[in-house]
Amino acid sequence: MAMAGDVLLRNQHFINNVPTVPIESLLGLVSCNPQLALFDFANVVVRKDYEEMDEVKLIAGGASGHEPCYAGFVGKGMLTAAIQGDIYIAPSSLNILRTILELSTERCLGVLAIIANNCGDRLNFGLAIERAQSMGIKARLLVVTDDCSMMPKPREKRGLTGVFIVQKIAGELAKLGKTVEEIYDFCDDFQKNIFSISVSIKQCKNIELGSCYTCEYSLPKISLEIAAGLHGETGNIQMPLTSAENICKIIFNEMTNENNEHKLMIDATTPVIVLVNNLGSASKLEVNIFTKEILSYLRTLNVPVIRVIIGKFITSIDMHGFIITIIQLKDPTTILPMLDEKVDCAAWVQPLILDNTPDINMLESKNKPSNNFELRGPRLGKRQANTFLLVIQFACDALISCEKQINIIDSEFGDGDAGTRIKQAAVAINGQLPSPNLNCPFVFLLKIGSIFETATGGTTGCLYAIMFEAAGKQFMDVDENLLVDGKMWLQALKRAISALIMYTHSKEGDMTLIDPLCTCARVMEESLNSNMSDVEAFGMAVASAEETAQRTKIEPRSYPDPGAHAVGIWLRAVYEGVKLRCE
Repeated sequence: MAMAGDVLLRNQHFINNVPTVPIESLLGLVSCNPQLALFDFANVVVRKDYEEMDEVKLIAGGASGHEPCYAGFVGKGMLTAAIQGDIYIAPSSLNILRTILELSTERCLGVLAIIANNCGDRLNFGLAIERAQSMGIKARLLVVTDDCSMMPKPREKRGLTGVFIVQKIAGELAKLGKTVEEIYDFCDDFQKNIFSISVSIKQCKNIELGSCYTCEYSLPKISLEIAAGLHGETGNIQMPLTSAENICKIIFNEMTNENNEHKLMIDATTPVIVLVNNLGSASKLEVNIFTKEILSYLRTLNVPVIRVIIGKFITSIDMHGFIITIIQLKDPTTILPMLDEKVDCAAWVQPLILDNTPDINMLESKNKPSNNFELRGPRLGKRQANTFLLVIQFACDALISCEKQINIIDSEFGDGDAGTRIKQAAVAINGQLPSPNLNCPFVFLLKIGSIFETATGGTTGCLYAIMFEAAGKQFMDVDENLLVDGKMWLQALKRAISALIMYTHSKEGDMTLIDPLCTCARVMEESLNSNMSDVEAFGMAVASAEETAQRTKIEPRSYPDPGAHAVGIWLRAVYEGVKLRCE
């Protein structure tokens, strides 16, 4: 019988069974990285070539649920092995000790465990190291405590993302043949220059326990937490969510607090490395914005940032936030080459080299588009231009008055704002009237398209911009002395329809705005070919287009397509204006 937590987890995550999540995750990792393997006694990822290594072997480990920590950092240049516990549970000392014993081959120069400080990991690794030393194995435990938030007593400093920087440096020292003691001493001294803090807006989830309705709604409604724990421990600061810019100021104030034992001392003469760790569910948009704000803040303090590392090093299930790590480089010539050296492991992110310019590079464009179009094609006479002005005003007024109606129709299956978006363009077009270029269809139609693109925006704005751009181009190469008649307007409409079909991949019959436009063009062409006057032919075409627009109402819709309906509205308004002037 399935447990409630199992069912909940299956509903929310792509897994098979809760108890096998850790081992299945590691199997997925090693299946994609042929240089890695699993030991058969526990959830331990190891380099396949560990027996051939004649250097100090680095290990780490911790609870599962924080991937890629630590298994993702096993590979040449970093860890030799990683021991993973169950979800949010530290690995046992027995499995850690057995891993140490497996790695302690004749060619091994010793084993150094490097872990982030938390009680469970520290106790289990500590016990395993003590037992290994009792067996005559050269083994040490380095505990990284880079958290620089103001921890209330008796809680001690935790280890955060600084541990991965330390492991990277230790990996390079091991390659150089350094002893366990030498690596330990160097890295223990180096970690004093690493400062980290977490910020999150969503508590992490224990996927084994699932969610409790009662508990969820009894929790205080806190939007933002500074220094929250990766297992749901309450942060030091709780406050309403604010802007990324303000959050950066808040966390740096916390990191530099005078009462902080491990405080960050801002020094404009000391270059730094910035590591931005995505705790799990932050989008790339948020990562980029948050990184920008951190770098901008440090620039205001004249702190030289020479490297930035962005990625997922340690996560927590469904946790939304970041860990920010600042590494001060007292000796850049020693640390940077080791940090920049490439490694062969799945999760390490290569540092990005910054030139530390004071401002973000912004190149000035040299070719700015202009709405001052060259007058081309035929011109409208005074009477035609007055008619053109009237029909545009009629169409704009009709769309403005029908805003709510179109919004209601659009709300059935859309965002409910199509009427408002179209109205914005109509108001903007009215504001351009009367235009000095009204007598040039090529220019004015292109201007209408440009207005739709900027005032309406989104898909609707782009559709109308394409339509008017294509219609205007029909007049571009026509002899300017030719009379603009119904057939010429028809060709412009047909060209607009062709452009819409090309770029939307829709066609007549797909129940979109293209349907009434196609009907209008077809009926008008047939009517003109039967020797009807331009006005009569257009009237027949508009009536048929309105009927077609209504036929886009199909199950399960209660209304016609909003785009088709809007076309029917402005076509009718245009016809009424033409009829008023020409009959």
